[in-house]
Formats: sequence, structure tokens, C-alpha cells
Amino acid sequence: MKLVRLLFLLCLLAFLCTSGRAQCPAGNVVLETDAEVAAFFATYPDCTEFNGDLNIQNNVTDLIPFKDVVYVAGDLTIRSTPIDNLEGLAQLQVVDGSFGLSDLDFTSDLASVALSLETVGNQFLIRNHPGLKTINVLDNVESAGSLVISDNPNLENLDGLANVAVSTALTIADNAVLSDCAASGICAAITAPVASLTISGNTGNCANFFEAQAACLGNPDCPTNLTLTTNQEIADFVAAYPNCVNLPGDLLVEDDANNLQALDLVTVGGNAIYRDISSLQNIDGFGLVSVGGDLLFQRLHNLESTMANGFLPLETVGGKLVLASLTGVNFVPFNSVTSLGGISISFTSEVYDLSAMAGAELNGSISITGCSTIETLDFLSPFDKEGNVFNTLLILNNPLLEDISEVDDIVIVGPFINFQGNTNLSECSISSICTAILDPAILLPLNAFTNNATGCNSEAEIKAECASELAPLLAFYNAAGGPNWTNNTGWAAGAAGTNCTPCDGTWFGISCTDGQVTEIRTFGNNNLVGTIAPEIGQLTGLRTISITLNPDLTGPIPAEIFDLPNLEGLSLFTNNLTGSIPTNVGNATQLIGLNLNSNSLLEGTIPASIINLVNLELLGLSGNEITGNLPLGMQAMVKLRSIEISNTNVTGAIPAELLTIPALESLNLQNNNMNGLLPGTFDDNGVLNRLLLGENNFIGPFQVSIAATTTLRFLRLDGNNLTGLVTTNVSNLVNLEEFNISDNDFAGPLPVLNAPDLTEYRAAGNSFDGPLPAFLGNLSSLSELFLNDNALTGCYPAAYSSLCSGVTTNFSGNDGLPLGGSAASFQTEFCSNGNPCGTICPEEDVMIGSQADADEFLQNYPNCVNLPASLNIVDAADLLTLSPFFNLESVESLMLQNLAGVRSLTPFFNLTTIGSGSGEAATGSLIIDNLSVTSLDGLDNVVGDLQNLAIDNNNLLTDISALGPPSGGRLASGGSVVNMQMENNTALANLSGLEDKTVLDELIVSGNTDLSDCAIESFCNAVADPSVSTSFANNGFDCSSNAEVEAACSLLPLSWKSFVATPDGKTVRLDWVTVEEINNEKFLVERSADARNWASIGEIMADSGSGENTYTLLDESPLPGSNYYRIRQVDFNGTFSFSEVLLVDVAFGQERAYPNPFSGALTVYSAVADEVQVLDLQGREVARFQHLGDGAQVQNLDLKSGVYTLRMLASGAVLRVVAR
Repeated sequence: MKLVRLLFLLCLLAFLCTSGRAQCPAGNVVLETDAEVAAFFATYPDCTEFNGDLNIQNNVTDLIPFKDVVYVAGDLTIRSTPIDNLEGLAQLQVVDGSFGLSDLDFTSDLASVALSLETVGNQFLIRNHPGLKTINVLDNVESAGSLVISDNPNLENLDGLANVAVSTALTIADNAVLSDCAASGICAAITAPVASLTISGNTGNCANFFEAQAACLGNPDCPTNLTLTTNQEIADFVAAYPNCVNLPGDLLVEDDANNLQALDLVTVGGNAIYRDISSLQNIDGFGLVSVGGDLLFQRLHNLESTMANGFLPLETVGGKLVLASLTGVNFVPFNSVTSLGGISISFTSEVYDLSAMAGAELNGSISITGCSTIETLDFLSPFDKEGNVFNTLLILNNPLLEDISEVDDIVIVGPFINFQGNTNLSECSISSICTAILDPAILLPLNAFTNNATGCNSEAEIKAECASELAPLLAFYNAAGGPNWTNNTGWAAGAAGTNCTPCDGTWFGISCTDGQVTEIRTFGNNNLVGTIAPEIGQLTGLRTISITLNPDLTGPIPAEIFDLPNLEGLSLFTNNLTGSIPTNVGNATQLIGLNLNSNSLLEGTIPASIINLVNLELLGLSGNEITGNLPLGMQAMVKLRSIEISNTNVTGAIPAELLTIPALESLNLQNNNMNGLLPGTFDDNGVLNRLLLGENNFIGPFQVSIAATTTLRFLRLDGNNLTGLVTTNVSNLVNLEEFNISDNDFAGPLPVLNAPDLTEYRAAGNSFDGPLPAFLGNLSSLSELFLNDNALTGCYPAAYSSLCSGVTTNFSGNDGLPLGGSAASFQTEFCSNGNPCGTICPEEDVMIGSQADADEFLQNYPNCVNLPASLNIVDAADLLTLSPFFNLESVESLMLQNLAGVRSLTPFFNLTTIGSGSGEAATGSLIIDNLSVTSLDGLDNVVGDLQNLAIDNNNLLTDISALGPPSGGRLASGGSVVNMQMENNTALANLSGLEDKTVLDELIVSGNTDLSDCAIESFCNAVADPSVSTSFANNGFDCSSNAEVEAACSLLPLSWKSFVATPDGKTVRLDWVTVEEINNEKFLVERSADARNWASIGEIMADSGSGENTYTLLDESPLPGSNYYRIRQVDFNGTFSFSEVLLVDVAFGQERAYPNPFSGALTVYSAVADEVQVLDLQGREVARFQHLGDGAQVQNLDLKSGVYTLRMLASGAVLRVVAR
């Protein structure tokens, strides 16, 4: 009985659990009126769970009858009814299908009470409810398959969807006032995007997807990933993320998104993909600098050939740069790329130009696939660099590819090597592949090389080719004692069979190109013992062989070396090779350098075939036992720059044609057994700088053509049998650094050189005679002077004081020098005691009547500088030069008379003083009478007053301006002359140089038939001074009488009162004052660097007042160094006159001195403290003082009139000044 009751209760319980659903009809339900609703629930009063769809529409106004419904198995649709709330569905919890709410009359929310709805299996639709403002009553909804909220014009927020999880699609569109989509449930669908997502037509952060996404993420600078398919999306993204420049994740740009200029992205942390944008013509807007993953451009079929109009800023790509199916593109414009993780080019008929990326470091992978037109990998040359390391190299299905040499320098470390389907590719044995394929640590995939041409169609074929150079290298290694080399890295492993790839970069001294050995070098002093194996000639790619400094390397030079077709450099110096030079040496026609020096056992003659080496530039055969003559025909070797054949047994003369080689820079034939005359055909080819012919048996004279080789820096003729005078113009050899003509039989005076860089002058062991030339003491770079064992005479010139320290000298063996030129006479008597020997200068007047007298004066008085008597050079018919007097700085008087052979006064350049005293008390006289000079150049530096100045009977004289500038001169000093005479100088047409003289007693100007202008200021002052006797006769027009001169002087437009030039910073200020201007139009200010060549720098119109007139001009761009200034005064009829000339030294380092000329006090400007040395024209120090810096400092200097140099010892600045 109890058992029966229990069974009854269980059955009752089961019935109760299913009775609600069972009370609803089995199919779909459609209710369109309230009556139908009432009838339905009258029929099914206990219906709470609908088994199919439930459609409520049209005229249903009240949902209260549904108050117990909790479940709908199908779709629930409520649409187009007057219903204004869902309170009748307050108990509804689950809709397994879709839940659609459309076109209802909600007044605010969906209901006034919270709904129990938790789950909508498919779409949850809330659409077109004009009165709906909020959906807060949905806060129990936890999930929906998709969610559509659209066309609700007054909906304000989505707060009720905070807990919803949307699984497939989300649409929030056209809700006009909806401004906030950042409900947590909505944000979950946005930030972890569902498959379909549309947000548009709303406002605020609901205006579009990106605004909503930014709001959900808390308005960061960037989202994680970014997909853009239209330009509107680009605009929306930029508006939502105005600060987004660094995207942390992936970027995908596709379809219709072509406005790249609108994006401000700089970096992408993940992949960046641009694909299928059919309207994209260029990527000018591409602004990425860095991509962390791959950068892919795919199927952009309308891109321009250069991709962009200019270069783009990309710098690094962490992954691969992928160029796939880019129709028409041939240039990749990334010139700033420094690093790529790989490159992939596929499915294109174009050959890309990747040269813009030449600076990039490429490591990772190379993939070239399906490129139908490429024949070579030249386009990869920017990445063919040592150090680029790859784990992947895929070259697949490129039917025309035949050359892969442009990847020979890369390093392949990974197993992913695959060459397939390249039906024209037959050569794969390049360095990078050989290294990888022969490396036992790299296991290639099965069939890594298939469906290529024969030679590249299997791993076995390539291995055989890669190992072809191994055998000759190992033969060389074994023959030369390789196991005992100081460094045999790589070689020892090769001999042991553990490293069979000489081009893998580890073999010491081996360099390769395109997988072929091209260099064996750096074997200097590597303890090679044995011989050079002839198998080395099998390395046909060799361009350079350098095996040097191995004293135990012996045996012959293999002839096979000279049959190498590409050999450019062969260095085998300082070994102990034996035998002769192979006769086929001329076969190596590509040789540029051949150095066989210092193989002491190398013998025989130089093969005649050597002249076939027409590309040879450097030839070295020195230090061998070579015999015979130099080969004839070497002039055919037109590129030879250096010939080194010294310390051998070579004989014969120097072939004359050898010296016609146009490129020859150095010829060294020292210490051989050569003989004969020196060639007379030394061509000045403009490059020969080294001529070393010493220690041979050459005979005959010094050749004139040697002196014409002005580029020579090193000249050695010592140790021969050369004879005669060295009278050619060796002073042209201005670039000489070493000069050695010792141990010959040269005679006559020592050759004079004008070479400021000369360090060595050797003329010992000859027969040179005459006095020691002073010029040797003026060679500031000289360190060695050897004049011993000659026949030199006289005393040591004063200039030799510079040789007393820092210079190694030898004057011994010259009987005519003090104590035979012994070290004691020079170092003790001359250097220490200052006694050069004999009288320094004569005390009586000097009379010179011949060239012999002049030469004897120099011989007897080589140190005479300041002559205390008169120098009278008169009636010396054979005198051609005044050079014996070049040392003179002062004389009491100077008379030069009846010297028809003298055409220049330049040897008097050092002369600064004639006589003494000033004004009427002046004692000096200068007489220049009947010479063949055209100018007085050489008297430029004479300053001071004179008793007599006579310039007479010089029919060729046209220029006396040397009595003025350039170096100070008498014009600069404004000196006086007691008696001035200018007679019978028939070619003299102007008196420039005398304008500022003061004539004190007598002025005679006559017989100067071309002189028509005597109205210079100094002459005008003389004719106006009654105490001065003046006479003008038989000159040109306006100068032939006192009356004419007085008339001309009365027309002078002005008188000069003062003219001053003052340095002012980096400018020079010029001020002058005139008086009594008449008919004066203007002033032209002129400047010169040498006081001879003048240029106008400014023009100022005259004031033409009767009193004082003041003028100023600023030279804003003075020349560095010396600046001479004068003023050209021009009157209205075009005639002109000049002011005095002023000198200003401009030092752009701020150092300067003024006034210049000066008398007593000199202002020296320097910004920094410095020591100042004052030097005369001979370079002797006459004063020294300290400058304290910080500007101008006045220094009182008690100096004789003349020109001086101020040398700033710290700054190095040099200034030139004139003392009055």
C-alpha cells in the first residue's frame, strides 16, 4: 500500500513540472487584437511557456494578460501596435529565438518596472520607437545573439544594457540623440569585436564605431588593433583618436580606404597590411616610421610605378617587407630604412628597384616567388652585405632567373633553403649557399634544390661545385708548412675535413666574390716554411696574392701564377725565393702592382715580356741578384707610377724612353751597376717627384732637363762619376725636400736652391769652389747640410747662425774655410764666439769697377750688412748683376754709374738706409746714372732723408715708384732731399714715387723729354718756396720751365692736410682732410694687396669748399693681410692726382696694429694675452714684448726707419708695419 502511494506522488510531481508548457498550444501564435488575446488566455489560462513563435501586432493594446509568461521557445515579435509598455511581460525570462520590438508607442522606458528578461538566443531588436528615451528596465539581460537598436529618435542612453553579452552582431544606428554607447555590455562587444559591428547615425561617443570604441576604452591615444575599409572610417578614426600615432597592435587598410594622408600613425607594433585598395594610386600619405611585424602591400593594382611621389619615412620593419602582386610598380621609395626582418617579393612581372634601401640591414628571410620576368637578383644588391644573417632563403618558380650572385655575401644560418621551379638557374655555387650547403650543422629540407636547370638541380651537384677550389688551397697549405703557420684559422679545419668552404669568412687571409676565391693576402710574417705550390694557378678567380715577410719561404715563383687571367696584385717581397722571374710574367696583363723586392736569391735578367704589363702601376724588383740591362720598350707601360729597381746587379744605361712615361712619379735605380750618360730627355710630366740614381757609375754632366722637372721632391745623384758645373737653373726645383749630389766631380759654385721645404742638402766629395752661399742659412726646414771635401773658401755668412742648432752640418775638408771648415771653427768660433773670420765690413769707401771686384767683395766680406762707407759701383762694363751686394742693409752713400749691363736693382731689396741724419743735416747720397734699368724696383725699402738724389741718363727708365711703396719706402716716410736732380731720363713719363718729398735747397729737372706733368705736390711746394733753387728745362709740355710748372701747380685742385687709415674690428676706416679745393669733382678710394695693382672700393663726391673739408669711407671687406690704400682725386676736366699710400694689416683673428706707418708709439690690438716678437727684414729679432690681451695696448718701440714684422707667438698672427 505504501509503495502504491509513493508512485502516485512521483507521477503527480512530474505532471506539475510540465503542466505550464503543456497548457500552451504546440505551434506558433499570432495575436492581433485585445479580443484575440483575451480569447487565447481564456482557452489557455495556464500558458506560461510558448512552444513556438509569438507574434503580437496591429491592434493589441495591453500585454497584462501575458503577465505569467516566462519563456518563448521561438521568436517573440511585438510590432505596430498601440502598446506603450512591456509591463505585461515583466516575468518573461528567456526568448530562445529573436525578440523584436518595432514601431511601438513607448512614452519613456520600455516599462515602469524592471523586466526579468535574461536571455535572447538570436537577435534582440529595438527599432523605431519615437517616444523611447531609456531602456533601463533591461538591466537583467545577460546575453543576446545579436543586438540591433535603431531609429529611436529620442533614445538617450543604453544604461540598461550594462550586463548584456552580445555574441555575433551589434548594430546601433540612427538614434538621433543617443550620445553614450559606453555601457559595459556594449563596450564588451566593441572592444572584443563581434563578427558584425555597425555604429552610425547617433551622436556623441555613439556617432561611429571609433568614438564608441574610444569611450569604452577610456579615451586612450590608440586602440590596440585597427581596421579601415572606407575613407569615412579613416575620418571617424582620426576624430575619435586625434593623438593616435603609435598603434600597439595590427593595422589593416583595405577596400575603399585610400585617404592615407589623413592618418597620423608613426608606428605599428604588429603587422601593417595594405591590400585590395583598387582606387589607391600612390602611398604618399604613408607615414609609418616603424612596423613591429610584417609590412605587406598586396594587390594594389593601380599604384604608380614609384609607389609614391618622393621618399617615405619608414625606418624599421621587425618582420618582413612583403611586396605581392603589385602591378606596374618598379621602385620602392623607402630610403630611410635601416633595418628589415626579411623581404618577400611574389607574383609580379616587374623587377623592383630596391636601391633606395641600400642603407638597410636585412636579417631574417628572403623570399622571391613567382616573379615571371626577373633574370638576376641584382635588385637585391642593397642587401648583399657581409653580416646580413638569414634563416630562410626561398627562391621559387621564377622561370627566367639565371643569376643569384647578388646574395653571395649574406650568411645563411637556418635550414629553410629552398630553390625550386627556377628552370633557367644552373649556377648555385655562390659563397653564401656553399657555406650553408657544406655546413654539417645545417640540415637542408628534402629536395631543397629541384626543378631547376642542371648544375642547380640537386644538393649533390652544388656540393661538388662548391668544393672545386678546396684542393689547390690545401696544396698551397701543405707545401708552405700550413700546420706550423702563426695563424691557420680555417685552413687547418679544411685540411681536417671539418670546414670545406674557404669562402665562409673564417679562413685566414681568404676573400671571395660570388663564391669564388679572389684574394690570398695578409700572410706577412706568418711563418710560412717551404715553397709556393704551383696549384695556386688553378684559382682562376684570384685578383690579389700577398705572401710576404716569410724568410723560410723558398723555391721558385710558380710560372702558373702569371697565367691567372684576373690577377691584379702580386706581392712576394721579403721572402727567400730563388730562381729567376718566370718568362711568362707578361701574360698577367691585368697586373697593377708587382712587388718582388728583397728576395736575395732571386736572380737572372728581367724578362722582355714584362713590357706587356700595360696596366702595371707599381714595379718593385729591388734587393735581388737580378742582372742584365733594363728591358727596352718600357715606355709602353704608360700607367707606371713607381719603378723600384735598386740594390741589384742591373747594368747598362738608363733607356731614354723610360723617362717619357707620362704617369711616372718615382724612379729608384739606386745602388746598381748602371753606367753611361744621364738621359737628356727628362720630361716634366707634372708628377715625377722622386728621382734616385745614386751609387751607380753614371758619367757626364748634370742634365738641364733635370732642373726643368719642377715637381721633384727627392733628387739623389750621389756616388757616380758626374762632372762639370751645376749651372742649370736648379732654383726652379722649388718643391725639393732632399738634394744629394755628393761624391761626384762637380765643380764651380754650389747650386742655389729656392726650396722652402728642403730638409737635406748634400754636396760633399766634389770640387765645388767659391764662397759659402748665404741662402743655405735661410732654409728654415733644413736639418742636414753636408759640404765637406770640396774647395770652398771665405767665411761663414751671418745667415748661418740658423744652422748652429738643430741642423747637422759638415764643412770639413775645405782648405779655404777657417781651420779647413772644422767643427771647431764653425761651432766654437762662429756659433759660440760670433767670429765668422776676417773683417765684417771695410772701413773705407768701396770702389767696384768690374764683375770680379763685385765677386771679390762678397768673398772677402760675406757678412757685411751695414757698410759704414760709400759704395761706388762705377764704369763696370762687364758687370751684369748686383747680387754680390744682396746682404747690404745700410750704406753711407750709393753711387751706381755707367753700368750698361745692369738691368735690375732687385739685389738691393734688403737695403733700408742710405746715410744718416735728417733734413739739411742728412749725409746720404743716392746716384743712379746711366744704367739699363726700367724701374727702381729693389730700392722699395729705403727710408730716411737724403743729402743728394740724382737720377740721370737712364734712357730705359719708366718707373720710379719704388721710391714710394710697396714696402714702406721713402714715400711712406715723407722724407726730405736737400738736392734733387732728375736729368736726361728720356723714357720717364711720370714722377710717381716723389709726390711727398720735401726738397730743401735745389731741384733740377731737365732733359726728360717724355715728362709732361711736373705738378706734383713736392715740386709745387719747391717752386713756391723762395729758399729753394729750381730749374725745369727741356722736358715735355707743361714741364719745360719754371713758369710752366708754376702755372700747372696753380691749377692743382686741392692740398692734402691729412690721410689716416684705422682698423676697426673687421673693417678699415679711412679719414682724410683737404684744404683749398678748386675744380675738384670727386675722390676715388683705391685698395691694393701689393701697392701695384689697384682697384676702386668707393667713390665720394667733393665738397669743394675753400677751407678744410673732411671725408670718411669705411672698407667693410678688407683683404686678409696687407691692404694698401690711396685716394685718387679727380677734377672736372678728368685730370687726377694721388694721396700718399697707407698700409694696414688686417688679421681676421682680431689682431691688428695702427697707425701704420708709425713713429715711436704703436697700438697693438689682441683679444687674448700673447707674446709679440718684432723682426726686421732679415728675420732678426729686434724687440719683444708681452701683450696683456683684452683689446688695444700702446707699445713704445725705438726702431730705425724701415719695415718690420710683428709675430704673435701664441695665435700665429703676423702683422707688417712701417716705422718712420
